[in-house]
Amino acid sequence: MVDKFEALQPLRENWDRIYDSDPEANFFLSWPWMSNWLRRPGWVILAARSPGSNEYVAFFPLQLVTGLDEQAGFYSSIRMAGSYFATYTGFICVPEFEEQVISSFADRLQALNWTTLHWDDISISARRRQMLLGSFSDSDFVKEKIERRRHTTRTGENINHDIYMYVDLPADWDEFLDGNLGSKTRRDVRHFLRQVENSGEYRISLADFETIQSDLEVFYQLWLAQWEAKSRVYAQGVIANCRHMLLECHKAGVLFLPVLWKGDTPLGVHITFIDRSKRSLVCFLVSRNLAIRKPPPGLVLHAYSIRWAIQNGLRTYDLGTGDFSYKYSFGSKERLVEGVRIDSTNSRGNRLDRRSPSLGDFVGAKAASGGEVPSGRARLQAGARN
Repeated sequence: MVDKFEALQPLRENWDRIYDSDPEANFFLSWPWMSNWLRRPGWVILAARSPGSNEYVAFFPLQLVTGLDEQAGFYSSIRMAGSYFATYTGFICVPEFEEQVISSFADRLQALNWTTLHWDDISISARRRQMLLGSFSDSDFVKEKIERRRHTTRTGENINHDIYMYVDLPADWDEFLDGNLGSKTRRDVRHFLRQVENSGEYRISLADFETIQSDLEVFYQLWLAQWEAKSRVYAQGVIANCRHMLLECHKAGVLFLPVLWKGDTPLGVHITFIDRSKRSLVCFLVSRNLAIRKPPPGLVLHAYSIRWAIQNGLRTYDLGTGDFSYKYSFGSKERLVEGVRIDSTNSRGNRLDRRSPSLGDFVGAKAASGGEVPSGRARLQAGARN
C-alpha cells in the first residue's frame, strides 16, 4: 500500500509500463493526471507485485473520505481517486495477472476500516467487474448500482449519464467525413471550417507556453458565465479543480486546448487531453459564448479537434458521459459505465481509517461537502457537457 507522495514519485516508470500494457487503462489513470491529483491529502494506492519480483503489476488509487454519523460518530468511506471530477475512474493492471490481482485487492479492501465503498464512474470490462464484485460476499456486503441524478437539457433531452460516447477514427479526414457524418452535418462541417479558416474574421488558436495562462482564464470566464447562475457550487468547484490540474497537464504535454475567436472575442474553448499510449483524444470540458450561434462553436471545435486527431495518428475521439444528441452526429458509439456502492453489513470495529483527512478539517468542510470530506459535495464531473 502506498500512501505517501514521496513513495509514489519513484514509481513513474513502473506505473507507465502497467498503463501501456493494460487495454482497459484510461487517461484519468495515467501518470500525468493521477500523480498531480494525488498531491492532495487523504489517498491510498493498493499496489500488487508479481511473485518473486520487486516489479509492480497493478495500481488501484483510492480516496479516503471522513464522514460523521450523529449516533455512531466519525467513520471512513472509500471513493475512487479522481471522483467526482475525472470522466472515468478504475485501476490499472498487467492483463496476465488480473485474476490474482483483483482477488488480492478485494481482500485488502475488506481488511481496511470503512463503512461504504463508492465506485463512481469505474470503467472496467464486464469480466473484471464480475471478478471484483464477486469477491464481496452477499452475506457481508450489500451491493447496489449508483443512481445518477436525472438530467433534462433546456431543449428537453433526457440524458443518460451511464452512457459514454466515443468515435472510432479512420486514418483519413475525408474518410471520416464521408463515413461518419450525415449529408447535412458533413456540409456544415466543411462550410464552417472554411469560414473560420479562410475568412480572416475568425481563427482558431492552440494554447502554447506563452498563451496557456490567458487561454485558461478565457475558459474559466466562459464556463462561469455559462454555469454559475444555474449552480454556483458546481461551476466554482469545476474551476477550482481545473486550476489544480490543467496547467500541470499542459506542462506534461497532454493538454490540447483550442480556442475559437472572432477578432479578439473568444467564442468557445475545449479542454481536451492527448493520450498517446491509447491513441486517444479525450474531450473533457467545453465552454462557449452563449451570445454566439453561428458559426456554432461546439461543432467547429469538435470538427477541428477530430481532424487534428486523425492527422496526428490518433484512433479514438472520446466524448465522455451523456447521450447528448449532438454526439451522435459525429458517428459516435455507446458504451455503458455504471457506478457501484458497497455497504458493509457488520460493524467492522474501528470504522475510521488513520489515513483519512484530519478530523480538525472536518468541521470547516462539512457544510460545503454535505457531511463528508473531501469529496461528498455535488458532482463536479462534466465529461464534454455542452
